[in-house]
Amino acid sequence: MKFMLKTAALLGVAMALAGTASAQTKIYISGATTYRACVHQAICEMLDSGFTFGCDNSNPYKQNEAIYIGKLNQGNPATDPQVIIKTYWTGSLAGVYDLSNQNVITARYPADSVAVVTSTGFGAQGQTTFGASTATLTAGYATENHAPTCVLTDAFQNSCAASISTATIGGAAAADAITNASLTTAGTAPKAGGAGILGLVAFQWVIGQTSATQAAVTNITEQQALALVNGGEIPVMFLSGSTADKNKYLLQIGRNEDSGSRINAHAEAQNGFGNGVVQFALAFNTNNTSQADGRQTGGSGSTVASFDVWPSDAALNTAPGINWQTAGHSGYIGGGDVKNTLISQNPSLLASTQGHTSGGSLTDTSGNVPAAATNVYFIGYLGTSDAAVGGNAIQLNYNGVPFSAPNVLNGSYSLWGYEHMYYLSSLTGVAQQTCDAIADQLFTTDADVNGNNGAGSISVHGTSGTVLQSGILSGAANVTRFNSEEGGIISTNY
Repeated sequence: MKFMLKTAALLGVAMALAGTASAQTKIYISGATTYRACVHQAICEMLDSGFTFGCDNSNPYKQNEAIYIGKLNQGNPATDPQVIIKTYWTGSLAGVYDLSNQNVITARYPADSVAVVTSTGFGAQGQTTFGASTATLTAGYATENHAPTCVLTDAFQNSCAASISTATIGGAAAADAITNASLTTAGTAPKAGGAGILGLVAFQWVIGQTSATQAAVTNITEQQALALVNGGEIPVMFLSGSTADKNKYLLQIGRNEDSGSRINAHAEAQNGFGNGVVQFALAFNTNNTSQADGRQTGGSGSTVASFDVWPSDAALNTAPGINWQTAGHSGYIGGGDVKNTLISQNPSLLASTQGHTSGGSLTDTSGNVPAAATNVYFIGYLGTSDAAVGGNAIQLNYNGVPFSAPNVLNGSYSLWGYEHMYYLSSLTGVAQQTCDAIADQLFTTDADVNGNNGAGSISVHGTSGTVLQSGILSGAANVTRFNSEEGGIISTNY
């Protein structure tokens, strides 16, 4: 009898443990890379203390893949629901398509079994802290295949549909999937759910580092950006006003079609959605970083060896069956990848190929740059959290106005859009509650988080003009976009 009672008791414990494990709700988040620092902070602030965490970067605010295991704070740690939140940042359009089509993302979300560290709260600058020297996941960590539960995007649902519709292969079907999906804006009223947005997101044009004399420019206009976006290159003279620069060229480095940064930068330049562009890919003598598909991106200490237009068969990150089949149309996967190419040292002076006679070391394998060109510089668009490239790189004013949060909020700086968080309208329960909690936290508090991880005396929360700032809290905005569209006319909201 005692044996039977003991067995029954053990069975009850086992069943209770099994129930606890099964009660863990999983949430898979993908989409825009621009807000990844903000989302990290928001998740950490809406979980009960003592949660565990791991990611693929020594700076958790710059992570691309991460896992959080803990309880969603609903006021009672004893009964708060257990959640496992996983992130993999794919790009805005990719996120919206993957959510709409419930496209399974393979080998990216960390598995439940990966080694994690325990949160110890927040540091002096507001940054998240952990009970180990690093929260970096061990190389080769196990992953899980899954479709996203919710996504962040720098572009509206209809803008994503319009942008993907122009793909030669798979574009029409993908656009239909996005258009026909029943998506709900995350959050509750009157917070993110009522506003329909998480915050604002701004971008900057940046000229990359060079080991030669830097281009003497400080500003780019909408018309100059359009010429650059559409043709891939423009003379430095257009920006400097000096005839001495007429044979020096700026070449566009940019994101692939998955990107909301691309949608905003190109729409703001009035190139529309999904229309023709030319972007360049770089090769390096030495390489220190690579993007998710293994393509080299240079990075600190690297030197650019050559450049070419993007190949016509470049596939999307999570939907390789969708393709534009046009040389120069694609680009790098993440904002950090573009930043790494611009950090690389560019020798600038062209080698004597393709009709160039400068005798330098930078090889043009594209044939797209005029034969008379002597030097080229690389220029790209970045979210403000990635725009601090450093060295002699140049963060350009736009239409004569420098980036700052006040300049966005008062309407004088126009290279910005809205940040959104979507989930399927069928989502319910703890998963929906978790997504809503993250969205509301971003809307009220964390949209302005930057990616510096509390370095030095810089607060994790962005201040006016902080170039690492990911987004901008929208509550003080005096402006809106006409028709709620990227690149739309800016007008007052009062």
